[in-house]
Amino acid sequence: LPFTALGLLLALTGTVTGVIDGDTIKVQLPEGPIHVRLAHIDAPESYQPGGGAAARALHARLMAQEVSLQVVSRNSEERLVAVVLLGDENVNAWMVKQGLAWASRESSLD
Repeated sequence: LPFTALGLLLALTGTVTGVIDGDTIKVQLPEGPIHVRLAHIDAPESYQPGGGAAARALHARLMAQEVSLQVVSRNSEERLVAVVLLGDENVNAWMVKQGLAWASRESSLD
């Protein structure tokens, strides 16, 4: 994957091939598949109240769609952490606006 001089990933484009939960998706990049954690938000886990609804909404919104990833970092599980854009729409913010996830104050600047 391409890196900037600072060691951070640039924006990437790929197709969503799966939804793991309300804040993690699978994306097929030209370089291969990758798991992407949506930056600056937290959604309930699948076994928690609201977790299934969050995953279903993300699936309905993103499955088979081409998305842009504004990569923030890699987490300890080697997943990309990114702001996901569907066209001009910030999907991370959309999840919060829908009441399906919480904004993470400690990691968000906006």
